[in-house]
Amino acid sequence: MYESTHFIVRVCPICAGDTELFGYGVIAPFISECSHMPRDQVTELLCCSACDFQFFSIRYGPKELSSIYSAYRSPEYLRLRRSWEPWYSERINDATSVEKSRIDRKKFMNLTLEDALPKEINCAVDFGGDEGQFFPDIQINRRIVLDLSEHPLHDGVERINSLGDLGDKRVDLVIVSHVLEHLTDPVQTLQDLHGVMSEDGILYVEVPMDRFVTHSSLAKKPYRDRVRRYPSHKLIFIMRDFITGVSRQYRTKIPRWGVIKQSEHINYFSGTSVQRLLTKSGFLIVATAEDRNHKVGGARFGRYGVTARRLPVNRS
Repeated sequence: MYESTHFIVRVCPICAGDTELFGYGVIAPFISECSHMPRDQVTELLCCSACDFQFFSIRYGPKELSSIYSAYRSPEYLRLRRSWEPWYSERINDATSVEKSRIDRKKFMNLTLEDALPKEINCAVDFGGDEGQFFPDIQINRRIVLDLSEHPLHDGVERINSLGDLGDKRVDLVIVSHVLEHLTDPVQTLQDLHGVMSEDGILYVEVPMDRFVTHSSLAKKPYRDRVRRYPSHKLIFIMRDFITGVSRQYRTKIPRWGVIKQSEHINYFSGTSVQRLLTKSGFLIVATAEDRNHKVGGARFGRYGVTARRLPVNRS
């Protein structure tokens, strides 16, 4: 029998502020299948009135996260996802491994980081760093990836399973690129990273500039009741989901008959919410950059990069 570890949050995970309901949604069916979550589970899309942070109320627990990410980008993952999202191609699935995409992503990061980095770094950690392909082009004596996947690593890169594996080692540069949108508790994660960094260590954060704009009818109770039945009609759901995606790409808005779908991303940031998150977690922002037209696998997501410096712990 499936024992769920997911839970529900309705106050802002960043600032604990009050939230507004933007709409009822459904867990992506491929996630329901791989994690054994109930297919009729209804989630809520909420937005914080204080820091402009959008998030889904259902937060994945350890079992769901392990089910989703342990085989991320594997052939089985691609097969299962394509059974519900036929448009999800290998090009999208392998986007971070394609040389052109990798170079573009590193270029954006290097431009945001360039004025903050020294010429040489003793230790750098890429949190959720895949194969270790995104370290900046400077002298780094020790390159470490903390990632749930088991992908082969690039030469000179080592993997750890938790921050505790660092021991007493202090980290001079931490990269958290396209990870925060997946995390159940982004504040706690950044505070944990703060704790392993050297004095005046550098943090680089990058998130998609992907936000939901919804029709008011999607936040009403009659729509909530319909949401439960959507995945039971597979072909109709797939068509609704596809047209919703097209509308988001070209009209930015989910239409009144569209589908709000909670997939791997459970957090949706604005510049305000990213900066509030970093400030609360003990960092001083020193540079920001944005690219609203950035595409991943042909789909426009945009990106927002922030370089921040670790502040000392206030022990008063």
